[in-house]
Amino acid sequence: MQRLFFGLSVDPVVGQSLIRAARRALGAELSEALYGEEVLHLTLCFLGSFPRDRVKSLVQSARDEFVGLWAPELLLGGEGDAFPDRGTPRTLHTAVEEVGDATGRLGTIRNRTMQVAMSHGWRASQAERARPFRPHVTLARLSGRPDSPIPEDSGAAAFADLDDFWDLGAERRWLPVDITLYESLGRSEDGERYRQLAAWPLAVRPG
Repeated sequence: MQRLFFGLSVDPVVGQSLIRAARRALGAELSEALYGEEVLHLTLCFLGSFPRDRVKSLVQSARDEFVGLWAPELLLGGEGDAFPDRGTPRTLHTAVEEVGDATGRLGTIRNRTMQVAMSHGWRASQAERARPFRPHVTLARLSGRPDSPIPEDSGAAAFADLDDFWDLGAERRWLPVDITLYESLGRSEDGERYRQLAAWPLAVRPG
């Protein structure tokens, strides 16, 4: 089994800008929890554990289904936030907003990835079906696992002092260029690890 998800890779220049702003806001101690800019992404559909022998078929279906999808115009990075909430943060992220004359493209892309996943046996949980889609880019994980308590001796007291993180400065414009199928490889000493298995280009208007 492989842990897979569809996502949009953050532009490297935009990612570097976001991480620099977050590092300034968090200080030296908490900056160690930041992801590298090369792994920043917006998750579209998390498939979870997926049979390895069906990945090739999934990739082939995605190739056909994603043809002709237009890239959405996105803004991110003006404000930081936390999951599950700012009082007990486990991950830090920034929201993503779709802008421009042709809004709705991001939702179309997400729906298409879900259709591809469902055609290969994936089913959204009841919680996922009830939860509205709030696009975001995770920048840091403050605990080893989303469902694990923050250790008392980990400097958790500093987590409450995140006022500077809630303001990440000017918003950054981002035009995704492709949809990516990722494999999540877990966390190591160097941070979260992902592997790109395949990517499909999005249509971009010239200029």
